[in-house]
Amino acid sequence: MTGRQRIVLLAIAAAILVGGLVLASSGGDDSGTGAAATTTTAAPPAEAQPASPGEPAQTEQAPPPKPEPRVERIRMRGRAPVGEPQTLRYERGDTIRLTFSSDVAEEVHIHGFDEYLDVPAGGTKTVRFGASLVGVFEVESHGSGELLAKLEIRPR
Repeated sequence: MTGRQRIVLLAIAAAILVGGLVLASSGGDDSGTGAAATTTTAAPPAEAQPASPGEPAQTEQAPPPKPEPRVERIRMRGRAPVGEPQTLRYERGDTIRLTFSSDVAEEVHIHGFDEYLDVPAGGTKTVRFGASLVGVFEVESHGSGELLAKLEIRPR
């Protein structure tokens, strides 16, 4: 056998080897519909999957949706709260959202956080800030000095 014949035989052997690897990796069927073709699908996450015969099924659950932001509403009439002043409880790091409504124009002061809001007559005003302090803080009508609410913020 000559050197040239050996090279040709090696080239043919390499082509056969590569072709075999291609066929093996594709399941032996180009269309994907033959008996050797396999398809893997994952079950939907909420379906029960039995761990093994005789054991109860385990359900994989999606995380619960985030709750709607808590917005506390404080109504004023004649620069005083409608009803008794509330104590609104939060934890440090929470976001505080307060909406004020008034029949007369009024300035509201949130002590400790130095938040001032001008609430228009017959309108509303919303404020949003982080509960970065711990303690009890008064929310008051600046014009009358009336207590509108208390913010009680606890450490986490």
